[in-house]
Amino acid sequence: MCRNERYALWASINFMDYNVPTLHWYAFKVFYNKVFEIEELLKKDGIETFIPCETVIVERGEVKKSICKPVIASLLFFRSTEQQALHQQQCLLERVILYTRLVGWQKLPFAIPEREMNLFMLVATCKHSLYGSCPIFLGVLSL
Repeated sequence: MCRNERYALWASINFMDYNVPTLHWYAFKVFYNKVFEIEELLKKDGIETFIPCETVIVERGEVKKSICKPVIASLLFFRSTEQQALHQQQCLLERVILYTRLVGWQKLPFAIPEREMNLFMLVATCKHSLYGSCPIFLGVLSL
């Protein structure tokens, strides 16, 4: 491979990444506690979602049933591009609010850093009380 071919290959690899839309985590405040309905709509559009939930036993009469209940009411996280986040807010107008940040005079979707979201999902999905068998705490206990 000659020098020009190597440069062309390097340039195509480095600039190829700029054409790929970047996915970030965003959050919706969902009205009327319809987080699971909004989650289904987003999943139909191929958007990854996360709702921190806990399993709760509900007893009605003599029937016990376990249900998934959101830990933080009306909060839904989803992973998409900034453009998709804005589009989803427009499609779900009056059902959700997209959390935003102010840049100059413009409100832009607030992208949650990947590392912070991964840690939050890890902690939020630990099913046991104080330390239990949560992977994030197992390393701490073994010190």
